[in-house]
Amino acid sequence: MALDDNVDITSARLQALGFADSRATEVAAAATRYARDETDHLVRLMTPKELWPGHVCLRRHIVQPRDETWLMLRYDERSFWALDAVFVI
Repeated sequence: MALDDNVDITSARLQALGFADSRATEVAAAATRYARDETDHLVRLMTPKELWPGHVCLRRHIVQPRDETWLMLRYDERSFWALDAVFVI
């Protein structure tokens, strides 16, 4: 699923996939933040943007104690971040 800068749009997409309202909002906000962080990281490494497509990052997100979520983000060849997978543990 393509990430949108508007967290509400990404949250609505997650809700359509069956996520509860609060979980969808939390995951959408985290994914958006991690995509920005990873973009900043690639820029700091001075990685040419044409090498970004296919880049994958996996981030661990803790909502509350004992509430762990793993997010897999991928930079798409159409120049946007996609949320490829969400693992709730």
